[in-house]
Amino acid sequence: MELIIIPLLLAIALQLFAKKSSAGDKIINLSAWLPVPFMALTLFVVVSSQIGKLSTSIDWIIRVIPIYIAFMIILPFISKLIGKWFKLDIESGRALIFSGSTRNSLVVLPLALSLPNH
Repeated sequence: MELIIIPLLLAIALQLFAKKSSAGDKIINLSAWLPVPFMALTLFVVVSSQIGKLSTSIDWIIRVIPIYIAFMIILPFISKLIGKWFKLDIESGRALIFSGSTRNSLVVLPLALSLPNH
């Protein structure tokens, strides 16, 4: 629970600080790029922790690769339609695409953990 509550409270405090201070606004602008490398690090850790399990199930992995590729090709178009539907600006539309892509990538963790032991 603390893993979620503490960062959430810190984020709220920083947002409030940014509204009242130019220093807080600078911190937010400087930290705006952090989600990308942290997401990459998370995916690296997830894949690294499961690589042994995945290497013994290569036949299953090969079967689902076309689904992931199709998803990654279709997702930008779906996101663009959703962005237009909700009248999102360009930056929000890009965030929608990034969010959808990374969430799909993180779905790999429960799938990897559910692989049967051989």
